[in-house]
Amino acid sequence: MEIRSQVKRSPFDTALFFKRSIEQLLDNKFNHLTRCDFVVEYHTSHAVSHFWPKSAQFEKPISNIPINYQRKPLGTLHLLVEVRQGSAEELAFKQFASQLGLMFARLKVAQLSHEKFGQNFALQGYSAEINKLERLIEKCANTLFPLVLNTPTGSETLATAISIHMLSDKRTGPFIELDCTSIDTNNFENKLKQAFEQAQNGSLLIANVSHLPMSQQTQLNTLLTSQYSLSQNTSQPRLLSSSEHNLYARVNQGLFSRGLFEKLSFLELPIPSIKDRKTDLPLLINILFERHKINHKQKLTKECFDLLSQYDWPGNIMQLEQTLVKLITLSHQDDICSEILKQTLPEFSQQLESCVEQTAGEHRKSIVKILLKKQVSEQRSLHPSLLKALIHMQNNWHQEITLTGLANQAFVSPSHLSYLFKNSLNKSFKQILAELRIEHAKAMIEENPNIRITDLCLEVGFGDLSHFEKIFRRFTGMSPREFKKQYKSYRI
Repeated sequence: MEIRSQVKRSPFDTALFFKRSIEQLLDNKFNHLTRCDFVVEYHTSHAVSHFWPKSAQFEKPISNIPINYQRKPLGTLHLLVEVRQGSAEELAFKQFASQLGLMFARLKVAQLSHEKFGQNFALQGYSAEINKLERLIEKCANTLFPLVLNTPTGSETLATAISIHMLSDKRTGPFIELDCTSIDTNNFENKLKQAFEQAQNGSLLIANVSHLPMSQQTQLNTLLTSQYSLSQNTSQPRLLSSSEHNLYARVNQGLFSRGLFEKLSFLELPIPSIKDRKTDLPLLINILFERHKINHKQKLTKECFDLLSQYDWPGNIMQLEQTLVKLITLSHQDDICSEILKQTLPEFSQQLESCVEQTAGEHRKSIVKILLKKQVSEQRSLHPSLLKALIHMQNNWHQEITLTGLANQAFVSPSHLSYLFKNSLNKSFKQILAELRIEHAKAMIEENPNIRITDLCLEVGFGDLSHFEKIFRRFTGMSPREFKKQYKSYRI
């Protein structure tokens, strides 16, 4: 879907961001509608912008849905299709409008952080985990209570904290970070008081607070006791802290001050690790590679990109960024292939390939069970195009499916999709589809042993009865009729 803007935007234009987001949001949601035309009106401090799909014309909107963030209006979703009040379509469009509110908030963070810090600190990705994080940010940024960020090693701690700051009433004030891992313990109290003063009317991030020794925890607790109140309307800083460790568990282990914990953790916000949001990896790799590449000719080959996309990245985005920087800097060729990855980072590449092979083995054994349980979208270690193809199979297994049609759904060539099936799952799409249909046929027989074989054949997507019986015997060792008999004997 092409998104166009009626007005010329800044360098942080939403064009690509908006296009990808809407593709994600509309995926399978409105496919039953004959048209899905709409205009998004977005109010900024400078102008009113309009975005619309390529198919939409300037028509009078039939209905309007507000786009809100933190219960404040950001714009309007003008619907150019008739949507009945209380219908499933209206609910879907309201959810779409709610998601647009999150996207506009992300755009705001990008613009404000670039103006303030010279860098875009907006979160990236469209996974369910990032969506959940941004919804929590919407709620947490609307208050000024102390907040603890639960941050896996190397995750987007700073981006999350800055997002909270930029979306709060403290956005015009300073943002100060005090990293507890780099502080001279002998000078901690002075550094703490200085940071507290600098952050007045803004936000103070005390990063890696769990690394503080008990004596410094006592100093921080004393300062907060004497100078910090929970009033929502003071010039004191909004207090944010981050920890890679579970602070509650460390309190119970006697490693963290209970009094300090109670002052810091009025709200808690977990940041997801990369292994829990693998669908974001291709986008993150592209963003980081474009940011750090030495010249415009440098690029990752498809094989190298796929390897990087399938790794779990225990060090999260920091490890991913460091790895890409090493590849970009040390590579002697503009086309960075998997061989260069192995030569440049031999130990890492061995771990990566081991991880990929282990994950692939798990998927090969269980892919049909995953399809039956409709859990494909949770398999984030799979290649994104393969994931799209499997989701289509999961939802449309009973309809006619061809490799070409499946490739169109996955936005890849049929030959490449065929390679992805065989390389990742060790099976062709036809083998997986046939097994999936037979499993559904078995379940339908168990549910209704009196079902006619010809009806069953058609319901599970086979057009030819003899072919259906042949495939059924291949997977079960018996004919459909023989399979029916073992269930009929148990029914009255």
